[in-house]
Amino acid sequence: MLQKAAEEHAKAETPYGRVVQLMYFEGLEEPWEYCEPRAYLRYLSTLNVSYGEIMKKYSNGSILHVIMYLDEICPGNPFRQDQGRKIWGVYWACLEWPGWLLARSGFWPVLGIMKSSTINDKLPGGVSAFWKHIVRLFKDDIHVQVVYKEERIPFILKYAGTMADEAALKGVNNFKGAGGIKCCMDCKHLLNTTDDSLLPPGTWSLNATSLKDKARNTNADIWRAADSLHQLASDRMDYQERGKELGLTYNPRGLLWDLSLRHIHKPIESYIRDWMHIWVSGGVCNHQIFGLKEELKNNGMPISMVRAYSLEVILPKQYGTVSAAWLDDERFSNDTFSSFASYQLTLVPIIGAFLEDCVKPHNIMLQHISCFLLLVQIIGLLSSGADYAIQHMHLLATLIVEHHKLYVLLYPREVVPKFHHILHLPELYMRIRKVISCFVAAVGYGVSLYGYA
Repeated sequence: MLQKAAEEHAKAETPYGRVVQLMYFEGLEEPWEYCEPRAYLRYLSTLNVSYGEIMKKYSNGSILHVIMYLDEICPGNPFRQDQGRKIWGVYWACLEWPGWLLARSGFWPVLGIMKSSTINDKLPGGVSAFWKHIVRLFKDDIHVQVVYKEERIPFILKYAGTMADEAALKGVNNFKGAGGIKCCMDCKHLLNTTDDSLLPPGTWSLNATSLKDKARNTNADIWRAADSLHQLASDRMDYQERGKELGLTYNPRGLLWDLSLRHIHKPIESYIRDWMHIWVSGGVCNHQIFGLKEELKNNGMPISMVRAYSLEVILPKQYGTVSAAWLDDERFSNDTFSSFASYQLTLVPIIGAFLEDCVKPHNIMLQHISCFLLLVQIIGLLSSGADYAIQHMHLLATLIVEHHKLYVLLYPREVVPKFHHILHLPELYMRIRKVISCFVAAVGYGVSLYGYA
């Protein structure tokens, strides 16, 4: 029944064509089905008066800036993934929509999905070539009209950037990322090392706790780098070593090498980091919890004590109960802590409370406690909603610098490229005027636990 309904809606006609349309890729035999944004918005406004009312309130006569979200996911059991089922999912939303709307999954429409094996193994140019076609949808201003009762509501859709984890952003921009000498597209002289003794003059390492006075790349710098690789390849000269120096992988079918899209996709401004992946999805928070666990053990407090404390915490009824499995011993290995990001939104303030209640009174581990409580504040602020958090970017920047100073001192082995990318978050959010992440509907979960509502 649901399948039949989906097929009927997909075939619905609008002034912009059917809701689901076809996109063709050079090198692929079959066209790709995607949900056309203009048709989707128009059709949905005819089905739901409340939707039309929302669009009128926030869109009438406006330019709406579209954030595209790209994520590689594996359907099915997350504990026993079948890598052959991996897919790339494409979602989008408009920055002008209010935070409470952006915190609902229904307002992050799915543009489409494609199997990872198709993009990675069959599509010439890989994920960057795939994304080039997505960006091309916004090559010109997209004029849209939705309906509210008998009224026509006009607005324009403009591409504002791509949000993704670092791996996907690396793929889109053919940037070498954490695997290269240059691990940040923004920073000119940052080198992927934590050994400051290896630094050539004028360069800096991942240990830096602030971006103050650090030289930055511009869009033109990145395009010049891409063009220099193209010139070397055209002259049949070795470009791979130069690519390592620049931090780029030459891909003539990639997004950076499509001159017709340079007015749309700008490698610096269009690079939207996702704080969830940087902090709590194999991120700095995971590493810090691991380092804290080791320090607690050194002071005679095994992780079982934290686990027992956490089980005494009573969550709001709608959020269920704390699970002992969240802090299971087996989750700590290879210098990191394995956990779902959503669990850590609950665990971080609980661990902070444990440090305050059970460790601080003994006058030990005071720097570790201070560093973790800074983490509690940072995650809480980032989780407090797209519109509320943006009012406190100066505070966020201050908290991050103070946290990083202690973190480098206490957990030098846990300093990874994501540690650096955190420094770019306050300026990113000031630019787009929203604090967004791929948590989507889970954002409200963090708000109530941290008390920032």
